[in-house]
Amino acid sequence: YQFDLNIEDVVDRKILNEMKIYIIAFFLLFIGCDSSGQKKMVQIDNRSKLQIDSLKDDYQRVNKSDTKENEKKYIANFPNDFSQFQETFGYDDKLGKGKPLYNESYDYIKMFFQCLKNNPKFIKKALDISINAKWDVDAENFFQMELENMISKNPSLICEQLNNYSDEQQKSIWHFIANGVKKKTEIPQYLFKIKNCNP
Repeated sequence: YQFDLNIEDVVDRKILNEMKIYIIAFFLLFIGCDSSGQKKMVQIDNRSKLQIDSLKDDYQRVNKSDTKENEKKYIANFPNDFSQFQETFGYDDKLGKGKPLYNESYDYIKMFFQCLKNNPKFIKKALDISINAKWDVDAENFFQMELENMISKNPSLICEQLNNYSDEQQKSIWHFIANGVKKKTEIPQYLFKIKNCNP
């Protein structure tokens, strides 16, 4: 026996037209979702660029006139957490290039800690960046060195701030400080002061 069936013989033309409409609608919906995702990525990129541009402007202002107001703006525009820090100052190994302020990271980080020294109530921001931070060469290393220097000179301020963090967050901060090129073989003296004020 030989069967010569045409799909139109089996499926009603009306059903076939409905199927075409569903396929086209699904395709359009899929493209619409994809473009909205792209729009979100562009919005995130634009927001990051605006934050970086603001940080650059504030850096120039502090360089010209290191008033408390300029320093507070600089601190406010500095990255809030480690992820933002890396997106601003880090190095992308996959692409083989630095993030927007990679080449100037040392100057920006040094300025940040100088501003914190003059505005100690904002020290919490440095600790926030240290949560879940991972040591690496360049910007992360600069930040770690400056953070450790700040902690050693201000143990009582650090004690006050550490009480605002969970045990897990505190461990993360100390882990970041303890890692690096040189593993610490002795306990630094400033840590004993912190231990005594934060049992």
